[in-house]
Amino acid sequence: MRIALFLFIVVYTSNIFAQSSISPDFQLLRLSNGEIRQNDTINERIIDLVSVGVLDSVITKKRQHHRLFFVGWAISTFAGYNWRPLNFTKQKIVGTVERASRSNEAEFTEHDVNFDMYFNTQKYLQKAFQGYDRQGEIKRQDFRRGKHLKDYTVPPFKRDTHNIDKWEYRIHAELTPPAAFRQQLNLLFYPVFHNQSLATHPNVQDPKPTIGVYGVYCSDCNHSCQPELHPYEWIWWLKTSDSLSINKQWTACLFHESSNRFPDWSSSPKIGTIAIPFSFDVTKKGTIKFETITFDELIPNGAFAFVPKSEISYSMDFEQKLVNIPLGKKGYDVKITNSLPIPSNGLQYWIETIGYDAEKQTINGCIHFSIATRSLFAFKVTMGEE
Repeated sequence: MRIALFLFIVVYTSNIFAQSSISPDFQLLRLSNGEIRQNDTINERIIDLVSVGVLDSVITKKRQHHRLFFVGWAISTFAGYNWRPLNFTKQKIVGTVERASRSNEAEFTEHDVNFDMYFNTQKYLQKAFQGYDRQGEIKRQDFRRGKHLKDYTVPPFKRDTHNIDKWEYRIHAELTPPAAFRQQLNLLFYPVFHNQSLATHPNVQDPKPTIGVYGVYCSDCNHSCQPELHPYEWIWWLKTSDSLSINKQWTACLFHESSNRFPDWSSSPKIGTIAIPFSFDVTKKGTIKFETITFDELIPNGAFAFVPKSEISYSMDFEQKLVNIPLGKKGYDVKITNSLPIPSNGLQYWIETIGYDAEKQTINGCIHFSIATRSLFAFKVTMGEE
């Protein structure tokens, strides 16, 4: 009797721990895409489940500037036109796009793909406050003057915490993608040129999607020291246009910034990691579909930099694989399909099980990818059930 009681206590406490350790936001993955699309806060909470990082996540240089021969150095040194980090560790920011823009044409090495983001969660709204507080401390006015002049005595620089207008607190995210891949990215990943838009691009189909970005959080003192994530080196989002489906199509890319404005903040090769969440019904078989969009040369052995010693990782050198992950006596089967087998260990994956929710009968976790590339790797991952 004592043995049976002991076993019951062990199993019971194990189940409580497994369920309590699961973020409640994993259950949001069970919503239909239509339900997610109608609620930007829910969308931001789901996008925030993704974890990302890069090997060069800590920066040491306090300034970056335009590379216009001697002119770029001079205007940075003597006039203060430059970028200054708000944090010396690269940051993740998740928000909803209010405005997207691209360069009209390449200027020197620059062709930017930009997003202005606002925030429905306190976590990232607080991060925006930090950026505007720093802007207010520097009090540097835009060289263009006119409508660009700032009044530092009013929001967003002075705020009533009981009456926050989220539209006042936007963060600009900016990147120049590698030149050799811009046409492919424009067609297959996201709008780079003006013949594409977020509303019509097949990977997005939403004029104001929710996105996640990761990179250097800085003050752009070329333009009033406004807060920016510049350059972003990871970007990812969830496609929600297939409103009735609960299948989750994620699109993501790891970038090396290629404008030459940030040689000390964005290194090549680019080595990064991303963990994409899943929540599978245990009465069905989970499916993970991996689709390569475009990529540069992979760096042999580079991806192992992010594989934990406790994990065994695998290359994406197969077309289809059945993976059994721990759950009870028999485990749980997940079928992984891969559109393009890649015979390189510069791309590695492994699956992490976070917990089983007995009430919802779901197994929750993440599929991790570690990538070592010369300049970029763009892909899609679709979670489904059959």
